[in-house]
Parts: sequence; C-alpha cells; structure tokens
Amino acid sequence: MRSMPTGRSRTTLAAALVLSTVLSPSAAGFRVPGSNYPAQIREDVSILPGGRALRPFGRQVMTGTAPFAIAVSPSGKTIVTANIAWSRSIGLDRPSITVIVPGKRDSAWNLADFNAEPRRSDPKAWQGVTTGLAVIGDNSAWISEGDTGRVVEVNLATGSRKASVTLNKDQYTSSFTDALVYDSARNLLVVLDPANSRAALIDLKRAFVVASAKTGVLPVALALSADGKRLYVVNTAPPSLSIIDLSDPTAPKNVAEVALGEMPERSEAAGVEASAAETGGPAPSGIAVHGDEVYVSLAHDDAIAIVDGKTGKAEGSIPLSIPGFEAYRGVTPLGLAFDKKAGVLLAAEAGINAVGVIDPVSRKLLGHVPVGWFPTAIDVHDGHVYVASARGFGTGPSAASHRIRMMGGARQGGFSFDLEPSALRRGSVSAFAVPTDSDLAHETDVVMEDNGFTPARTPPPEKKVPPVRYVVLIVKGDRSFDEILGDIAQAGEKQVLSWASFARFGADGYVSGGKKNFSLHVGVTPNHHEIAARWSFADNFYADSEYSSAGQHWLAGVYPDLWSETALLYHEAGNREFSPASEAPGRRLFPRGTADITPLELPRAGTVWSHLQRHQVGFRNFSGESGEAPDTQISDQARASQFIDAVRTDYLEPGKPLPRFLEIHLPNDTTGPPRPDDGFPYPASYVADNDYALGRIVEFLSRSPWWKEMAVFVTETAADGGADHIDSHRTLLLGAGPWFRTDYVSHTNASFPALLATIYKLLDVPPLNLYDATAGDLLDMFGSQPDYTPYELQPEDSRLFDPQRVK
Repeated sequence: MRSMPTGRSRTTLAAALVLSTVLSPSAAGFRVPGSNYPAQIREDVSILPGGRALRPFGRQVMTGTAPFAIAVSPSGKTIVTANIAWSRSIGLDRPSITVIVPGKRDSAWNLADFNAEPRRSDPKAWQGVTTGLAVIGDNSAWISEGDTGRVVEVNLATGSRKASVTLNKDQYTSSFTDALVYDSARNLLVVLDPANSRAALIDLKRAFVVASAKTGVLPVALALSADGKRLYVVNTAPPSLSIIDLSDPTAPKNVAEVALGEMPERSEAAGVEASAAETGGPAPSGIAVHGDEVYVSLAHDDAIAIVDGKTGKAEGSIPLSIPGFEAYRGVTPLGLAFDKKAGVLLAAEAGINAVGVIDPVSRKLLGHVPVGWFPTAIDVHDGHVYVASARGFGTGPSAASHRIRMMGGARQGGFSFDLEPSALRRGSVSAFAVPTDSDLAHETDVVMEDNGFTPARTPPPEKKVPPVRYVVLIVKGDRSFDEILGDIAQAGEKQVLSWASFARFGADGYVSGGKKNFSLHVGVTPNHHEIAARWSFADNFYADSEYSSAGQHWLAGVYPDLWSETALLYHEAGNREFSPASEAPGRRLFPRGTADITPLELPRAGTVWSHLQRHQVGFRNFSGESGEAPDTQISDQARASQFIDAVRTDYLEPGKPLPRFLEIHLPNDTTGPPRPDDGFPYPASYVADNDYALGRIVEFLSRSPWWKEMAVFVTETAADGGADHIDSHRTLLLGAGPWFRTDYVSHTNASFPALLATIYKLLDVPPLNLYDATAGDLLDMFGSQPDYTPYELQPEDSRLFDPQRVK
C-alpha cells in the first residue's frame, strides 16, 4: 500500500501537542477526548458535541448537506456527491449535488453546488436527490430523483437537466428511484425501486426501461459483477442478497436469495440475554464486489457479511468491533468499496467517524482511517479513496453574529472561508490513498483516541455514585441553551458559557407583540431559572441531532443508521413519502421520518426500555406521543396533570412501589401560533406553559416520599429552536433533586449518550451500546450532602401566560 501526499504529517510535534491538550481522563479508565472543551471547529482538531474529536486524514472538501452517495468519473477528473437534504449552504432549501474537480498536486480543488428544482410538473427540471448516483463522464451524471419515479441526466458543468427516464410505466406506479449502477459496456443503467421491490434496467441509448427484476423487500444497495452478467441487490426486510442473472438484460432472472445476518434467538449485546422480539435486525446497508466475493455491511451487527456471488453461499462475516468494547454495537458500517490498488476492502464506519481497512484474504480488520463526521459512502479510483461524510466537520454557532474562520493549511488541504450560519450543515469529502502499514497503525491510534476508546495512562479516581434510586427524565422540545439560560453569567464560583443577548426566553426575556399585542419585557422561564439556581445545570451539553424526532431516538438509545438518517432527511426535503394506502407495497413500509421507532431502525441491543426490562428495573413512559411534531393544542399543563394524577392514584395513594425510571414529554416550548382565547396570547406563551408545567412536576415530586432518593433530569430533544453562540446543537440540561449540587454548572462536554450513561449508573445497569459505554458521565453534578427542602413553584407573568385560562 502507498500513501497519497497530503501536505502534512501526523507525527509532528504540533500534532502531538494538540492531542495532549485535548485529551482528558474520564470514567472507567477511558477518556473522552474533548470532555473539558466546548464543541468547536478548528484547523487542527474539531471537538464534536459529546466530546469526541475529529481529525480527518487527507484532503478535505466541503459539500452540500448530507452527502449519502459519492461517485467518480471514469477519468478520475470529476467527483460528485448526492446531498439528499436541504442544502441551506447554497442559499436554497433544496437537495443538491456537489461537483468537485481535483487540482494537480497541491493546487486548489474546484467545487460547485447545483440544487434540485422545486417539485412541480415541469419534466424539464430535475426535482430531487436520493442515494442514486452514477457519473458516466466528466460532464455527465445520472441521478435518482426519488418520489417522482424518475432518473435524470445532469450536465455537471451547468447543473441543467439533459435527459430523464420514468419508471412509472406498465404495471408499476408510485415508484421511488434510489441507488443505481451503470454498465458502460452495454450502456445500461440499473435503478432500485424500493417502493415496488424491483431493479429497473434502462437502455440509455433508447431512454427506455427494458425490463424489471424482482428483488427482496425494500432494496437499498446494488452492484454488478465485473462482467456485468450478475446483479447483486441488498434487501432490508428480511435482510437478504438477491443474485440476478443479467446475461439477457431484457429478461433478468432472480437466481438466488441469500439470507444476511438472520435474527438470532439470543443476543449477547451488553453482556445480557435478549429475545429476538426485543432486538433489531442486522440492517444491511452497503455493498462491494471483488471477483466472486460479495461484501455487505451490516450496520447493526458492526460486521461485513461475505457471500460467494457465483454459488450464492454465505461464507461468514468480518467483525468490526472495538477492542475492549466487543460487547457493544455502534461502529455502524454503511458504504463499502474495494480498492484494487491497495488490495483492501474499505468500510465507512459512520458511528466512529472513520473508514475501516479490511484484508480480504485473512478477512480481518487491519485498521482505521479518520474522516469526517458520520461517513456514509466511499468510491475509489486508481488508488485514490473518496469518502463522503454526511455531517462534515460539525456546525459551530447557530448565531448570525458569530463566524468561524476555517483556515486552510496542511491539515485541511487548503480551503479557507467564513462559515456562515447558512453553511452550518455542510457535509464533506475526505480524499486520500490508503496509508502504508506503519501509517495505518498511527491513523488507527488517532481514531481510537478521538473516539475515547483508548485507556487513560493514569486512571482517574472513581466517581462516587450518589444514593439515588429513582430517576425522572423530563424531555422538552427544541430550545437552545442560550435561548433560556443565556442570561446566567455565573453559577457559584464558575463562569457560565452564556450569551445574554440570545436569552429571549430568559429571566428578562423579550416577547414581541407584533401588530396585535403589546411587546413585553418579562421573565419567560422563572422555574427553569429557579431550578438552575437551586440545584445544577450544564452549559456544555448537546443534542446529538438537528431534529426533535431524531433526538427522541437518541434518548431511547437508538443511534442513527442508514434508514433512520435518510428517513429524517427525506422527510425534511419532501421526498420518499410514506403512504399506507399506496399501490406500491414498499411505500407502506417506508420509515416516516418521525419519532416513531420502526423495526428497521431498532439496534441489536434494543432500546432503553428493553434494556431496563432485561435488568429488571421498573419503568414507566408517560410520553405517550409520537409522530412528526407535538400537538401544541394540548397544554403542557394537561400533560403535567396527567403525570401527577397517575403517580398519585397508581402509586402514592395505594402505597405501591414507584417504578425506578419515569419519563415524561413536555414539548410545548417548541411554541406555536397565538391562541388568545385558549390562554396563549403570544408564541412565547407556549414556553411559559412549558415552564409552569415543569415547575408543577418538580414541586409535586419534591413533596413525595421518594424525593430523598430521586434525581430529576430536564433536557430538550433538539436545539434547533433558536440561536446559540457555542454550537447549533447546544441545549438545556437541568438537574433537580436533593443530591444535586447547589448553584452549580457542569462544564463537561456531554450529549444524550452521556446522560443515558449517567442514568444507567444511578440505576446500576450496564451500558447499552458503544455510544453510552464510552461517553463519560455527568456525575460531577452531584454532591455528597443532600438538601431535602421541597421546591416552591414559581408563578408566571399573567400577561404572558395564565394557567387558569388554559383550555
């Protein structure tokens, strides 16, 4: 194997100094790299929400939002990514493609973004982007649009449509065009249609669908044999590989269906037994072919399945587990590619921000190469590897008055620009040659260190777990930290990372009345502020996604994979419509991009709920709501009353044991339109409703017999509701209860996995997955001396919200 010149060396003293200043010890003898730092994007190293670090290898190039496909032209002179989400980075709320033209040697690389047109009946415009992408020349690529049922040819110099072919013909309707592959020898384009469980074969010369081959249910990826006579299709439900004979493209034959990673009756994840009903499937996601061997990534198994493409025989799998954490899943392999020059199989490891390098002969993992955040797809040309990462280098502040200067130089390969808020969600491409053996060992160490998988040289003192028996998790809407607590400058002797001008829902918030009401300077969240002052809060806590529905997945212990991530992004872009009454059977199975957790998204180890059940920890989930968005027609007062009444009548009055873990959803701080007749004269009234409901619950619990052994955590599902001067993911975390410190702020860089890890420690259960097993914890928020004084509910300003008027 050889190494592409990248303009920098990992062994420099500067890199070593960066590492030594970033890494810090954490619990269990392992270290979370950025636990003492806020999330940030820097030239040398980025700190992600949650504390992991990011130091991608090779040259880095920005793309549009969420690239989930990448392809290189036959000449190697043009690289294209398909960006399936809204690309606000190009100034328009539409999906896009990014066209990259590499420069010679160390010269600059040129790139251009071209966006899809708004959905309309005009057949001359291209109107969507999915994972379907094939670059057939330096100026031409075919793209799958998705819900339109079309594939389009796009001019890569101008971004204009050149041709299109629809799959909605003959007996097929409501097609969804997805992954595709191009056979240059026969000028044949093969397109997956998961809505109709088929692969459509298009003769590009005639621009006509010549045949369709039946696949398994919900196909997600495909590849051709070297001679083009066999088509391999990865299917989701059930997990399988379809082998299709394409000797005659007009009459394809499905010759075999090979089961992939069948559901075991028992799972040893997290060291406990789990029935098949409690766990998810293997989640096949990507495919690569080398000779007769077909490789399929199993995202939930952290493994690569191997199938003999000629005989259809399954030949085992290659594990991608992390040393020391073999029991936990979370590496999440997605895209695959085979590098003939280096003779290795490459896997995009979305869960650890790396590319796994695999020896196909020994069938062993050789090491990892660090890339961008959440890599999804890989392509290889003449020994050069190109990796698309959906989340790039992070986002940075979501406040318009804050810019991040992204300098060029050796590490990032020579790009420089001001990262405006409109560019927050850009993806990236990492370009490199597979490192030599010694360099690969070094890059593997970087991946281990940056993800917190490396044992600390000096184990830190073990943190004492307080005598907490009951944990209550109150999950709110989508507010940023600065919006609510940005006006708190100091807690105890610690300075708070806050920005008062963004605290529109703070103790002295500003509520605009528009043209119908008086504007108010008013305390919008008195109970949030009282809880923060009375006990503890965190100013370095982050949501792990940009969406509330994704946040609910994370808080349920369901980390992202191909289906869950694309479902959210397609939903936002208005693509891949779920339709329970559709004539296309696959549409009845599509994920809906909501808080609902479908069987396709369920990890092997299951959810928080199944985890607690396996360990015989009683729980009750009072959330009760799922779907696209909370119903703001229901007051949070009603939700609080329901919770209080249920606890009183089901446990307190009859003297029955209280479940050890309770969760309730108070989502109304997402706000909504004014409803003055119902008690909501301003959009901010919903935030006050949320605040008062929170105060009522804490007051009730503080007067209950379980209070002396209780910890209450309060957080949001996302942080996309408003501005934050640190990072667009930074959100609220409050701790209430007798064992929390008083007037204390935690500076620990943490996110949802760290919160769950803390809850598991309080409940004395082991970790669930690789994320919470390596996330550290928030035990610094607890003290050694309890204060059992009950909480006093703080009143709301009646001009903004009067609980007595709520209907």
